[in-house]
Amino acid sequence: SQQIDVGKQGIMRLGLYHIKTVTQKALRKIINLRNRDGGFPSISDFHLRVDISFSETKALLKAKALDCFLVSPQSNRVTLMWSIYFFYHAKKGGLSHYQKESLLRLRGLSLSE
Repeated sequence: SQQIDVGKQGIMRLGLYHIKTVTQKALRKIINLRNRDGGFPSISDFHLRVDISFSETKALLKAKALDCFLVSPQSNRVTLMWSIYFFYHAKKGGLSHYQKESLLRLRGLSLSE
């Protein structure tokens, strides 16, 4: 959305359209898919349904727009970033055995599925 909201505790929340690097086409795609098919239950579901670039996904992460995928006390944005990195790396050309092992450990932290 394009709204700016100052909520409880004086925290300012900006709409998705205020995030640099993310194209309006990508934002419309995210919003339309969310409205049509419902929310994204996991980062994996988000990746599979929303085909956007790594840099756009990274910008969403930096803007805390993907914090809904931080589902366990052990998870943090760095762990989520690694999960995103592994997804795009696998999509581009595959993962080594070591990278697959690391991804499986990340998924054990309930970041996906």
